[in-house]
Amino acid sequence: MIEREKYLIYENNLRANLEKKKFRDSFQGDFFGKLNMMTFDYYTLSEVKLYWPLIGEGVLPKVIDRDVCIAILYKIIEERRMFDGYFSQINSDSIGISRQVYKIMLKSAKENIPVEAIAQRIERFRKGRKNSQIFVDLKNIIVEYRAVLSNLGVYDNSIIYELYFNRLIKNSTYKDEVKNRILEFVDCEDTFFLESISNVYDMGFESYGEMLNGLEQILNELLNERRIDSNEICVIVPVLNDSLSRIIKDISYRLGHNIKCISESKDIGNSDIAISALVALSIYKNCEYIFNEDERFAFIKNIYKDKSPLDIRRNIDKYTNEIRKNFIEENFPYEKKYREEEFIKKFYKKVFHSNEEGIRFIESISEVFKSFKNISSLDNAGFLITDDFKIDFVKKYLGIFTSNKRKLENTYCNPVILVTPDDYSNLEMVKKYKIVLDAKSGLFDDKVETELDCELAYMDDKLLSNLTEENLDGVYKDLLETKIDKKVKKILKNGWIENGYSSKESCQNIYLMYSEKSLRGFDQENKFYYRFLELTRK
Repeated sequence: MIEREKYLIYENNLRANLEKKKFRDSFQGDFFGKLNMMTFDYYTLSEVKLYWPLIGEGVLPKVIDRDVCIAILYKIIEERRMFDGYFSQINSDSIGISRQVYKIMLKSAKENIPVEAIAQRIERFRKGRKNSQIFVDLKNIIVEYRAVLSNLGVYDNSIIYELYFNRLIKNSTYKDEVKNRILEFVDCEDTFFLESISNVYDMGFESYGEMLNGLEQILNELLNERRIDSNEICVIVPVLNDSLSRIIKDISYRLGHNIKCISESKDIGNSDIAISALVALSIYKNCEYIFNEDERFAFIKNIYKDKSPLDIRRNIDKYTNEIRKNFIEENFPYEKKYREEEFIKKFYKKVFHSNEEGIRFIESISEVFKSFKNISSLDNAGFLITDDFKIDFVKKYLGIFTSNKRKLENTYCNPVILVTPDDYSNLEMVKKYKIVLDAKSGLFDDKVETELDCELAYMDDKLLSNLTEENLDGVYKDLLETKIDKKVKKILKNGWIENGYSSKESCQNIYLMYSEKSLRGFDQENKFYYRFLELTRK
């Protein structure tokens, strides 16, 4: 009997890595085999690379990473907005639009929908206000972007998907090669059924500040009065941001217990180290004009530590020129022609004491610059990427995020965890005391459509063929309810029944906290809150 090879396909790297770790930890003895647990992105790319001779000629073209793709889109969109008025009715900046367009192309290719046709498809199935010109602009941007990649002779991940669906899996040799292979998409369907939960504490407050005071009181009761183990408690929020992180740190200090965000992010503009390194590089490349006075001030004060802020402000141009002559030219002689990533790393070692945040920013900046080096034919293809463009793009685009490995480590440190529904589910956390904070926030409601996108456009053609103006509202309502139900299930996952086993006992305390006003003082309401109560009180 021929043994069948099984591949487990996960929605994201975090789930795949977690499952690998669980398997290795539970395996008795030494394990040296290959674990076929991966994302669909990784699977399709590895298959196209391995079986390229079946569908292409010569060597597989380079597959550029996400950073370079977005940089190319950003350059195209920025120029089209400036000279041709593209996306004039969209409030997002060009970096934000570039991210959206890249995501649209990936989703389209992943659903085996022609990428060049997705703009018309999105427009067709949008329910909200329509502006045909926006989707004409979107189509033109996608066509121009694809033309640039063709001229460069490179692929992106959306093209890899197209090669996989349209050529590789239709190839008879490949079909014969993988006929004994099983693909199991682990996250495609949930098989959980909700069991009635009686102890959901519905706690409403007039203002956001009163809600935070209520949170502190609940945590104090659980941790200091009832002596509940901090590892049994988590606070679930719609999104993690800097303002909430600062508030939680203050509460943590007052309570005398560690409350830790499962992940943190920081934009490059909020890091003096990163901005200083980029300003220094811009001086080396003679394009410091792309930085404003505040950014150059942050750089100069790290070089001239003995000078007063007022003195630096008054003489900012003078000190910039001095640093060029006395620091840059002395430590980074032009004849050595330092690569961007080399310059950034040497500058950091020369000026700053090493710390984790600085190292992560410098490494991230260096990786982006190295990605540009992989596309050596940009200029030859008539697509000029200048030094000032690269530095300006990195300044506006880059941020640092908590790695999956660090997220896993944070769950083992026994603090009270501040977490989003997605990470709570992906990390398979099990907590007896769950505090759902700001439960009426609009951020808990997933959007069915945005300014440029529409979830309905990626659904099966058989379903869409039955859509009419009369039933469109109902389909949208059903889709939104499905997305909200999925989010509620992520929070209540260990209170559901799976394969006949009930773990209701571990999900006995849920505090549903909400305020009638948002942090900025506006009235707020959502569908998530009411659906949560409806599902848990059946």
